[in-house]
Amino acid sequence: FNISEIAYCEAINALMIIYQNANIDILYPDGYIYNISDFKSKVLASKKINGVYINGSDAYINTSFGVVILNLEKLEFTNTYNINLNTICSYIQDNTLYIGTDEGLYKGSLQDNLLDKNNWEKMSSVNFVALNEIDGTLVGAVDKKGLYTINTQNNASNKIISSTEPFKYLYKKSGKLYFGDEKSFLVINSLSDYKK
Repeated sequence: FNISEIAYCEAINALMIIYQNANIDILYPDGYIYNISDFKSKVLASKKINGVYINGSDAYINTSFGVVILNLEKLEFTNTYNINLNTICSYIQDNTLYIGTDEGLYKGSLQDNLLDKNNWEKMSSVNFVALNEIDGTLVGAVDKKGLYTINTQNNASNKIISSTEPFKYLYKKSGKLYFGDEKSFLVINSLSDYKK
């Protein structure tokens, strides 16, 4: 089967490989592969996986119905936030889980019971396809529009980088944020310092 997502988990020094059929492999440096077929074998209307966000040893798997959390250290699913929203991306900042969906951006405090759909708050109707942060500010990418800062207090978003090309990636490494579309690549050192 074809690979749909690959993510590196620094906490356990392993790669998480997700296939289009929702099968999951954990690949360790010594070549050992641990297969997790639980999600693939669940009876669900849709098992589509849109992406994955790694936070510590937890993988937040963004699905067609919400977010499924897989603890990569224990190799077990620890939570499922079935909120009936096609979830494209997720990110945790200040003990809050932010999710980008087809219907906009939502947030939920990790101190609340996020299994309860009433504990999720819609922030905006902007369709973010990737979330991250730089300088302590939440940022989100919008396909064929660019990169935005997101004010988590008043829910406003502000475009900082324009792009009319299809989005490719947004990731952080060594304090720098990397944003790419089909034709360009930006290194963002801070909100006031970025270059192609």
